[in-house]
Amino acid sequence: MANSPKDKAKSTTAAAKAKDSYVNPRRLFEDAHYRYMQAVQETSQQFQRNLAQAHQAFMQAQSDLAAEAQKRSREAHSDYAKTVEKAAQADNTQKRVDEAQKSYAEAHNELRAETEKRSLEAHQAYQDSLDQANAEMASQNPYEQVYRDYLKSLQEAWSSVDINYLDPASLAGISHSLATVASSAHGLLAAQSNEPR
Repeated sequence: MANSPKDKAKSTTAAAKAKDSYVNPRRLFEDAHYRYMQAVQETSQQFQRNLAQAHQAFMQAQSDLAAEAQKRSREAHSDYAKTVEKAAQADNTQKRVDEAQKSYAEAHNELRAETEKRSLEAHQAYQDSLDQANAEMASQNPYEQVYRDYLKSLQEAWSSVDINYLDPASLAGISHSLATVASSAHGLLAAQSNEPR
C-alpha cells in the first residue's frame, strides 16, 4: 500500500521541508553580484584614498614651501631696509647701500634657486607616490582576486540551485547578473593589465 495515510503524511512533510528550505536561485546570484560590486567599490575607493593622500602630501609640501619662501623673503627685505637705514646715518652711504642691495639680490636669488629645487623635489616625491600606488594596484591585482571570489560564489550558488524550482524568469535574471559582472570584470581586468578591451 503505497498511498497509505502514513506515506501521504511523510510525503507531505518532505514537501513542506523542501519548500521551507527553498532558496530563490535568483537571490543567490544577486547576492554574489552585490558582493562583487561592493568589493570592486571598496578596492576602487582604497586606490582613490591612496591617490588623495599623495595629492594632499604634495599640496601640503607646496604650501609649506611657499610659506617658508615668503617668510625668508620678508626677512631678507627687513634686513635690507635696516642696512639701508643704518647706511643713511653713516659715512660712505652709497657703498653700504650698494652692498645691501647686492646682499638682498643674492639672498633672493639663493631663495629662488632653493625654492625651485625643493619644489621639484616635492613634485618628484608626489610622482613617486602616484607611481607606487599604481604599481601596488598592478602587482596586487585586487580586481583579479575580487573576480575569483565572485566565481567561487557562483560555484556555491549553482550547487545550491534546485532545478525543479528554476523558472525562466529566474534564469533570465541570473543571466543578466552574470553578463553585468562579466562586462565589469572584463573592463577592470583589461584596464589593470593594460590589455585592449
